[in-house]
Amino acid sequence: MNDFGRFMNEFNTSMQQMVQTMNQMQGLYKSFSQLSPMWKGLYEMFQAQEQQLPTEQVRLSRTKGRQKVHHKSNGIKTSRRYSR
Repeated sequence: MNDFGRFMNEFNTSMQQMVQTMNQMQGLYKSFSQLSPMWKGLYEMFQAQEQQLPTEQVRLSRTKGRQKVHHKSNGIKTSRRYSR
C-alpha cells in the first residue's frame, strides 16, 4: 500500500509539471501569434522597398556576403565574409 501511495504522489507531481509545461507552451504560442502580424508587416514593407530599387541593387543585396573569393596562395575558396 505504501508503494501505491508513493506512485500516486509521483504521478500527481508529474501531472502538475506537465500541466505547467503546457501552460508555458500555450503562453509562448500566444506571444508568437501576436508577433506574427508584425513580422508579416515588416516583410511586406521590406519587399515593397526592394521592388522600388533598381534591378542591379536588388541582385547585389541578395548576394552580398555570399560571394566566393579565390585565394591564389592556397587555391581555397572561402566566403568573402571570412577572407577579411
